[in-house]
This record gives sequence, structure tokens and C-alpha cells, in this order.
Amino acid sequence: MPPSQRKLIFLYILVVVIWGTTWMAIKVSVADLPPFLSASIRFFCAAFLLWIIASYRHQKITWSSGAIKLYIMVGVGNYFIGYGFTYWGAVYIYSSVTAILWATMPLMVSVIAHRMIPGERFSFWRITGILVSTGGTIFIVSGQWQNLDVSAVKGIILVMISVFGGALSNVYYKKHVESESALVLNMVGMFLGAIFLLAGSAISESWTEARFTIPAIGALIYLAVFGSAIAYTIYFWMFRHLSVVIMSYTTFFIPIIAAIVGWFVLGEALSWRTIFGGLLILAGVAIADHRRSKKYSDVVNVAATPTSV
Repeated sequence: MPPSQRKLIFLYILVVVIWGTTWMAIKVSVADLPPFLSASIRFFCAAFLLWIIASYRHQKITWSSGAIKLYIMVGVGNYFIGYGFTYWGAVYIYSSVTAILWATMPLMVSVIAHRMIPGERFSFWRITGILVSTGGTIFIVSGQWQNLDVSAVKGIILVMISVFGGALSNVYYKKHVESESALVLNMVGMFLGAIFLLAGSAISESWTEARFTIPAIGALIYLAVFGSAIAYTIYFWMFRHLSVVIMSYTTFFIPIIAAIVGWFVLGEALSWRTIFGGLLILAGVAIADHRRSKKYSDVVNVAATPTSV
């Protein structure tokens, strides 16, 4: 029996709100914990929770060579680089700016897919969208340079590296996906990513500086339980009942939620450059998605690997 429209709307809003607030939680966690260490704890916990869900659903790990390569790629690209560098960059920039920069993910995927996947070639709309969104990113960065805030520029560069890592992982998934369930894929990917993050933390961070304060612990619990295990489970369930286009609209809503929460809860300033640059980025994503939205408006039952925090 298909779910009611009211249930789908509620779950859709719930996922957007959860992922829109995870940026704030990341910012809170890195205030007291080293970024790699914080991310590794989150994904160890989240992987354990997904393992419980996978066991309940009788979903088992596939040990074929192709599946193992996919696990490693998702673990390294999506969770180690994608999340590790995001946590690192979050030390230097507002949570709202981090969320806005992550909105370039679909465009980054388009650039990489153009080189790696036959049939995924650039179109006029994709090129235009990429140029518009790139202009928005440059607009945000230029504001930091004008204020001589080198650390903020460093944070922006780190986040863009993380977006590239996540996009590369997604394209590899699309090219080499087998019959592996998305739940198991993310569970194993999170676990491997957590191992790499912990190793990176041991090498580059001082654990004596870690402060497990109540806000930091609360942020970790929220990110692991709601931001990872619950949100991912709901997201993939909704893919069975909603079109890929409707699901892709989360790209537009999440940065808006993040900006509002960052301003209201963390007291983050929203400069006109950040707002205008963010609008350009979102407009670019909408333009690049124009043709795909028309072509796939009736597509359902799509599996994907979302890269939201």
C-alpha cells in the first residue's frame, strides 16, 4: 500500500530540516573537538546504528571485488575527504557558507561525470549553470579577500575540496554500482571513513585538546543518530515513492535552513555577498538541472548516494 501524501510531505520536510541543521551541529562540535576526531566518532556511531538497521532488514555485506572497491571509494571519497575536509573547513567559516558551498555538489558531479561516464556530456544548460554557480562561489570568496580574512578563504577551499571528494565518490558509485543496497553501502562506507578519519586525527591532531563538553556530545549524538542513521534511512525510503527531481530539490532547501539556523542559533552574520553569492549558486544548480528535470520528471525507484551532512 503506497504511503499517504501527508506522510511523504512530513518525511520530506523532516529530512530537509535535519540536514539543514547538521551544519550548525558540525560547527558546534568542532568548537570543542578536533575536526577529524569529531567526524570519526560520528561515523563510528552512525555505522553501528546502520548495522542494527541492516541486520533487522536481513541485508548483508557483499564481498565481491567490485563491491569492495565501491566501499573503499565511498569511504575515502565521501566520508574521509567529503566529511573530513568539511569538518576542517567548518572551523574557519560560518555554517551557512559551508551549506551554500555544498549546494555546488550537483554541478561538481556533472563536471566529473562528463569525463567518466559515457552519455553524461555537457549541454548548454549544464555549462551555463556551472558558470553561474562558479560566479557565486567567486563572489563569496572575493568578499573574504576584501576583508583580508585569509582563514575564511582557507575554510572555503577546504570545503570545495570536500565537495570534489564527495562528487567523485558519487560518480564512481553511478558508474560501478552493483546490486549492493544503499543502506549497506553507506554503513560500510561510514565505517571505513571513520577509520581513515581516526588515523588522520592521530597523525595531525592533538587529542589532549579535545573537550567533551555537553554541547559537543549533544552535537555528536544528533549528527550520528539523526543526521546520519535516521535521515539516510528516510531518504532512501522516499526514493521508492518520489521522483528523482523532487528529491533533488533538497539541494535548494537545505542551505536556506542552514542559513536561518546559523543566524538564529549561532548568531552568524549574513552579509549581502554571502546571500547574493548563495542565490547565484542555487540559480546555477536550477539552470543546470533544467533539461534533466523535464526528461526525468516521472522517474521513480532511483537509488543514489546523497552527500548531505
